Amino acid sequence: MISINTQELPQETLHDGVTIKHLKKDTNSDMRLDIMRIEAHAMFQPHKHASDEWIYVLDGVFKDEFGVYPAGYFKMNEKGSQHTSGSDSGCTLLVYWCGRHDVVE
Repeated sequence: MISINTQELPQETLHDGVTIKHLKKDTNSDMRLDIMRIEAHAMFQPHKHASDEWIYVLDGVFKDEFGVYPAGYFKMNEKGSQHTSGSDSGCTLLVYWCGRHDVVE
């Protein structure tokens, strides 16, 4: 059994306004389960997914060009999909993803 106090996990900065805590990372399969915090007005660059990405919104409001997702929403970005995501008011997400995200020019 594994039990994790997420308050004690180190926080990593991905870029301005976005931090992440790794709950589980498997380097063999490149699978990750993370808690991600997106501050108000922070946005990711347009990117393409090398594999599936599953997002559960824990608090706040997450958005991309396909919709607005308040707390309690689940969103799946399938392999090969692309989007530009972020938050106007800030949000916390539980994110499962594999592979890398390629920036789309």
